[in-house]
Amino acid sequence: MEQFILFMSNNQKIALPIHVVERIIEFDKGIAMPDTSDYLMGLHRYNEENIVLIDMNSRLFNKTIEATEDSKIIVVDWKDKKIGLAVDQVTTVQKFESGQDKKQMDDNKTKYIVETFQLQEEIVLHLDVENLFSEEASREIITVLEK
Repeated sequence: MEQFILFMSNNQKIALPIHVVERIIEFDKGIAMPDTSDYLMGLHRYNEENIVLIDMNSRLFNKTIEATEDSKIIVVDWKDKKIGLAVDQVTTVQKFESGQDKKQMDDNKTKYIVETFQLQEEIVLHLDVENLFSEEASREIITVLEK
């Protein structure tokens, strides 16, 4: 059994392995960066370094996040760097039996969805942060971080 942080994005429950999560912080839009992808919300100062904030609603569902008092930023490890995932709500920590070897979704566009879990009547998507972006998008994020 592996532990996951569960969060909501566009009314979909999503699971992140707890080992990739560094911290959950209050929502902040950050400082906007011009000429970047729509899901790049901006830069945020975190532990004396800049992190890129990713609007998960925009990244996954092409809908901009509507921040509420429940909205949070999940700081995660990504390609030896830190990024912040802006989510509608962090709901709980949950254990699931992960069978990563039996990928249910292997379409190249959704390779960041490792598998699905059943939680009562809900389907939970297991998200792989390392594969969340295409190579081009990854380069864009790294370029923004290096400025």
